[in-house]
Amino acid sequence: MERLGPTSQKGEEKQRPWGAVLIKSIKELYPGVKQPVLYRSDSLLRQFVSPETLNNIFTLARWARVLPLPYHQGPKTFYLRDEIVTAISWCEQFCEERGIGLRVAKQLRRASRVSEHLTLRETAQKLDIPAVVFQRLVTTGELSLGNDILDESVRRLSHSQISRKKLIDPDLLEQELVKETVEKWRNRYANLDSLTPGIFYRHRELFATVSGVAIVAGLHVFRAETGQLAQILIQGGVKVTRLGGCWVMSAGEKEKAIRVLVENSKVEKWRGNPVEQIAGPEVGQLPTLLQLMKDRETYLPISPLLRSLGLKVGGKSKNRVGNIFGQDCPVVIFKYRFGDHHSYCFPAEQKEILLQYIQPRLMVIQGES
Repeated sequence: MERLGPTSQKGEEKQRPWGAVLIKSIKELYPGVKQPVLYRSDSLLRQFVSPETLNNIFTLARWARVLPLPYHQGPKTFYLRDEIVTAISWCEQFCEERGIGLRVAKQLRRASRVSEHLTLRETAQKLDIPAVVFQRLVTTGELSLGNDILDESVRRLSHSQISRKKLIDPDLLEQELVKETVEKWRNRYANLDSLTPGIFYRHRELFATVSGVAIVAGLHVFRAETGQLAQILIQGGVKVTRLGGCWVMSAGEKEKAIRVLVENSKVEKWRGNPVEQIAGPEVGQLPTLLQLMKDRETYLPISPLLRSLGLKVGGKSKNRVGNIFGQDCPVVIFKYRFGDHHSYCFPAEQKEILLQYIQPRLMVIQGES
């Protein structure tokens, strides 16, 4: 059989009865209707049709929504045999009706390409839902965009291709079915369905964490203890789920969760401020546990400062931070419990004053130890 060459040679179109020849040959080579054809690397197919011709056929058929995107198998791509036959039949009719060849047809496709078509990611942004969720709604068939070929193309996409394929006509987003399905999915947040770390971190405003709710309820809870609070909330009728190392709930459950924690007697051990002042001038209001642990621009831990001066504290050393500072200390020293240990902090802006206070006392402290 004569190989069907490229669609153009020296600027001239090659007019051949390529449709029927190609279809007959493909059916002989691949007798199965749903037999996969690795069209880019399959030597059987390329022995009688050039890659350029085949690519023109597929791109034209995809442009007309006659053919979905190919399947992906690692680095290889393939179509089912009858999908290729359908694409060839349509392209032959398309070119015959216009009296043109594939090369000109492809140029027409490029000229008429609708640039405002959106990728799945762009569409998801317009709908204000996560791209991974939008893809799932389409691939599962829950959301139909009114075009079977379009939906099938989306189902065949790998996650890494979402940002590259412009498949969606923006007018499709105005369909009532699309709006209703998206709204229905939003309501699922109340039940934490389809929740993934990506959804949580991109849409934090739709969720609340158990640790964050605890702070609002006036509780001081360490991260390792949030699981205990989560169980109390679950017993109180609040839907909570674990996502990685974090316990989360729908933002709509936040007020109910606060009420449960405020009214529950089991949380008494977490009430009150675990921070206390052990030295320095009296302050009006003690900082919170979260401020001492997280706000390093305002508060600094004392132990690294003492170690930088050559003073060992804690562990096997007899030196204890609580014994180093007297009431004559000009800097406020705070103490808080962290698990089974105690930690100490001071205001970062008073570091130099604290050094001036400690340095004359080093010899005495080291002699006592």
